[in-house]
Amino acid sequence: MDPTVLPSGCRRWLALAVIAIACPACEPASGPRPPPRKLLPDSRIARRALEAALEEWRDSPQTDSAAAAGRSLIFVDRQRRPGQKLSKFEILSESEVDNLRRVVVRLELTDPGETVLAPYYVFDRSPIWVYRAEDFDMMMNMDMAPETVPPAAVPSKETSTPEKRPGPGDAGATDVDGPGSES
Repeated sequence: MDPTVLPSGCRRWLALAVIAIACPACEPASGPRPPPRKLLPDSRIARRALEAALEEWRDSPQTDSAAAAGRSLIFVDRQRRPGQKLSKFEILSESEVDNLRRVVVRLELTDPGETVLAPYYVFDRSPIWVYRAEDFDMMMNMDMAPETVPPAAVPSKETSTPEKRPGPGDAGATDVDGPGSES
């Protein structure tokens, strides 16, 4: 038997393997396929979910619904100040962005009083998530997250305390000992 000639059964399997590997990379002639819509809730459902989340904030401002397990609606809005109350809201527009519903809302707030245009993303189906756009973007793009290490303290010229040189194990050490520090 010639070692360069494959038996017909092996040739058939080899041809099938090549087709299986090459075909998923082929696009249909009509163009790219639309993205899956599994995270995109119906427009009416998304609007109702956002209204329910904002009504809960308005009626019970201390409720943190993001922490509630087993809920069919999870609301995440870390942009509001502690104790700030929602007095009124109005849905202004809705669009579809990256397989999410994006809804812009005018929020009228008290303590302190201000009016804010706030975009929210509504996605998934069970549970439905309502995310303030800034919070969602920060989560998705961790490079936008605030600095986790505070800047080093700058010594004042009037201080006459000795300098402390940071060693290899002193993460975040400052150049000057502060009041009440041990030397």
